[in-house]
Amino acid sequence: MPKADLERIVNLRMVKELPELKLGEQHPDFMQVQIYLKRFGYFHEDALETGELDEGTSRALARFQQRYSIGKPGVFDEATRDFMSQDRCGQPDTQDPLAFATVCPWGRRNLTFAFGPLSGQVSNQVAQNAVRRAFATWSAAGVGFTFAEVGVNQNPDIQIEWRRAADPDHSMVGGILAHADFPPGCSIIVNNLPLPVHFDDQEHTWMDGAAVNAFDIETVALHEIGHILGLGHTNVSGSVMFPTISDNFTLRNLQPDDLTGIQVLYPTTQIRSQTAARNADGRLEVFGIGMNNALWNIWQTAPSSGPWSNWNSLGGGVKQISAALNQDGRLEVFAIGIDDALWNIWQTAPSVGPWSEWNRLGGGVKQIAASCNSDGRLEVFAIGMDNGLWNIWQTRPSTGPWSNWNSLGGGVKQIVPALNQDGRLEVFAIGMDNALWNIWQTVPSSGPWSNWNSLGGGVKQIASTLNRDGRLELFAIGMDDALWNIWQTAPSSGPWSGWSSLAGGVKQITAACNSDGRLEVFGIGTDDALWNIWQTAPSSGPWSGWNRLGGVGKNISVVLNQDGRLEAFGIGMNDTLWNIWQTAPASGPWSGWGELPH
Repeated sequence: MPKADLERIVNLRMVKELPELKLGEQHPDFMQVQIYLKRFGYFHEDALETGELDEGTSRALARFQQRYSIGKPGVFDEATRDFMSQDRCGQPDTQDPLAFATVCPWGRRNLTFAFGPLSGQVSNQVAQNAVRRAFATWSAAGVGFTFAEVGVNQNPDIQIEWRRAADPDHSMVGGILAHADFPPGCSIIVNNLPLPVHFDDQEHTWMDGAAVNAFDIETVALHEIGHILGLGHTNVSGSVMFPTISDNFTLRNLQPDDLTGIQVLYPTTQIRSQTAARNADGRLEVFGIGMNNALWNIWQTAPSSGPWSNWNSLGGGVKQISAALNQDGRLEVFAIGIDDALWNIWQTAPSVGPWSEWNRLGGGVKQIAASCNSDGRLEVFAIGMDNGLWNIWQTRPSTGPWSNWNSLGGGVKQIVPALNQDGRLEVFAIGMDNALWNIWQTVPSSGPWSNWNSLGGGVKQIASTLNRDGRLELFAIGMDDALWNIWQTAPSSGPWSGWSSLAGGVKQITAACNSDGRLEVFGIGTDDALWNIWQTAPSSGPWSGWNRLGGVGKNISVVLNQDGRLEAFGIGMNDTLWNIWQTAPASGPWSGWGELPH
C-alpha cells in the first residue's frame, strides 16, 4: 500500500454522523468513507473521492462488508456505519475475507524494545508495566519469542511512544487509537529499526483497566505487538487482532485465532531427542528426531552466531541418531531405523546440502555412537540385539564402501567412544553388572582390539572427553545419582585413577572441553534444570561447585562454537529445542535460554 494512503486522515466521528446511502446517492462527508476504504486496503489508490456512492465505491464497500459480515453489500447502511465509525487500529486490513492474516516473519525471535515519550494521562510505571505484560503474553505464545527491554540509545528493535494524533509518520487523527509496523522487509511506515508502536495521546483517554470513555493500554499494546510480529488484522470478532475495540473493555489473552496465526507464521518443530555438531565452516547444526520419527535439522546461518534457520526435514524413520564430521568437511548422520538397522545420510558438499538419500548399512542394533579414526575414516559402534558391542567402518576416508559388521563381544548397556591422543579409538561401556568397562584399538585407526577391561564402579550413564594434556576422562552418574569421574593417569594410557565423587544429583550428563583447556560437565538435575561444574585449571581439579543454569527439561548436548564459546542445547517440557551459551570464550555469565528457531 502506498504510504500516501496511510497518511490520509479519516475522521471516524464524521462517518458516524452520515445518513444511509444507496448506489448513486451522495453526501459531502461521504468522502470520509472513501478515504477510510483507501486507507484500510479496500479501494484503489487512484479512485476519486467524490462523496458519491458510485459503482467503484460500492464494490469496495461490499468487500469491507463481506470481510466483517456486516450490512447489505454495496450499501452504506446503519450496520456498516456503526462498525466503520468504531475506534480502531491504524494499520490496513487484508482484503481477503480470512481469519488470521500473516504478513511476514522476523528472521530471529529475540527482540529488544525501548520506551520513548510516554502518556501524559497515566504514570510512566503504569504505562510501561501494561506494555511489558503485553510483551510477556506474546512471549508465552509458544513460538519462542523473547523480548528484552533496553535503553533508547541501545538500538532497540521496537520503540513504544505516546504521540499527538497528527503523528507525522502515520496520522491517528479522527478515531485511530494506535499504530505499529510490520517486520523488516514488510514495513509500511519506516524503512529501518526501531519499528514504532505509537499510541494517540491527544484524542483518546488511556487507563490500566476498563473505564468508561477510556481504553486499556495492555489490550491495545497486545494488538499492536501482533503487527510488530507480522500478523495482520483478522475478521474473527473477539480476537486480539480484530481491528476495532470499544472503550471500557479489556482483552489481555491471546485467542485461538491469534495463536493459530502466530504459530503458522513461526512454526515450531517438536522433537524427542537431539544431537549437536559443528560444520567445517564453523556453523553449529542440530539434528533432532521429530514426533513423526523423521530426522530434522536446524543450523546457525553464520559461524558462532544466529539467526538460526528454520527446521528442515531430512525424512526417514529413525529411533536414535549420532552425527560425525567426515575428513573432507561433510557432516554425516547415523540412525537406527524403525527396522532396527543402521542407516546413514550425509551432506553432498562440505558444510552444505543438498543431503544424500538415506542409505542402509544393515545390522540389528539398539544403541549407536559414531567417531572418527585418526586416519579420517568414520567408524560406528553399536549395541547389537545380543547386547554385544559391534563396529562397522568406512574403508577409505570420507567414503564407502563400508566394512562388514564386526563383533567386539562383551555384554553392554550403554557405549561412548573416544579418541586417544595417540590416535587409538577406545570405547567405554556400562556392563550388565553396572560397572564401567573399556576396550581399545591396539594400534592407531586399526585392530586387533584389546580384551575387555573392567574399571569398576556402579554407574547409570557415562560421558567421556579428552583433557588438554592428552588424558581421557570419563564421567558417570552413580547409583546415588551423583556425578563421578575416573581418568587416565598418563596420556593415552593407564593405569586409571580410582573413582572420585563430584557430588550433585543428575539424571543425564554430557561433557565438553572449554577453549582454555578446562573440562566442563553439564547435567540435568532432579529439578529438570541444567547444571554445570568445571575444572578450575586445565586438565586438573579442584572442580568448581555446581552451578544452576535453569531451563530445559530433557536431552542435552553441548558443542564448542568456532569463537571458543560453549553452547548447550536441550529439549524443553514443550518438546521444542532450546539453547543457552557462554557470553565469552571459556567463561560466563551465560545467556538466557532461547527457543529455536529464533
